[in-house]
Amino acid sequence: MKFRKLPPLNELAAFEAIARHRSFTKASKELFLTPSAISQRLRQLEAHLDARLLVRDRRTVQLTAQGARYLEAVREALSKLAQASASFSEGGSRTVRVGIVPALASNWLIYRLRDFHQRFPGLDLEIQAAVAMAKVEAGEVDVALRWGRGDWPGLEKIKLFSDELLAVCSKTYLKEAGPLRRPADLQKAVLLKNAIQPWKPWFKQAGLDWPEPEHGPSFSDSSLALQAAADGHGVALGRRLLVEHMLAQGTLVQLFDVRALIDEAFYVVYLEETLQRPEVVAFVDWIKAAAADKGRPSPR
Repeated sequence: MKFRKLPPLNELAAFEAIARHRSFTKASKELFLTPSAISQRLRQLEAHLDARLLVRDRRTVQLTAQGARYLEAVREALSKLAQASASFSEGGSRTVRVGIVPALASNWLIYRLRDFHQRFPGLDLEIQAAVAMAKVEAGEVDVALRWGRGDWPGLEKIKLFSDELLAVCSKTYLKEAGPLRRPADLQKAVLLKNAIQPWKPWFKQAGLDWPEPEHGPSFSDSSLALQAAADGHGVALGRRLLVEHMLAQGTLVQLFDVRALIDEAFYVVYLEETLQRPEVVAFVDWIKAAAADKGRPSPR
């Protein structure tokens, strides 16, 4: 192969960044270039290849069929270059980018980070907590902890743990609301709503033929709903995994002996090729072991 026929590396990096972000503006910020400069690099690459790689309109950037095929090769090549370059950095820290929903980050993962850093002192974690799931397949993160049914085509996945729903509130609210001795007593309570976790499965398990609550505060994130319950605003529905440390601390108390199993579970997901990186393997193995430890938080 005559390597002089290869396009310049800066043009390939520009193409990969634009394709990953689906945005010229975001790609230019990542590479510390002006939007016009990164557009020029893409034009030069397309001229070099005599092919159209991207289609751009006012709102979106889309890969052509040729662009999609070429992107796979470019990413593989850049990844190998990055790995080879990293091997020269003796003693340097390595980083694993982890995507995670805020509720799991603040109510489960954070209590186990000390154990991770003690086991892997030379490995750094970059935690990206967001309600919108980071795209592993687009290279936004190396691994992700996701909540769902495991239907993510193209990704490797390992089930970490299933969960169950509990009704919880603060001790203060329990006193203010009066006796809540049986599930039917919730008719006089304020039920906190969570956009992604309906009450119906718990109602059914409790023997209540009730519709979803129409009134009461509603939250887009589980952590906010649980914090509202801890602050005495009402009764929340929480996944056991996310409330167990609050129950242990006395911040929340469980109402009734009712547990509703749910179909969704937490998974760790990643692309198969990322397992070529030892630091990713270390994190995946560690998170599996942490999940197998019956979900118990480690001391802080």
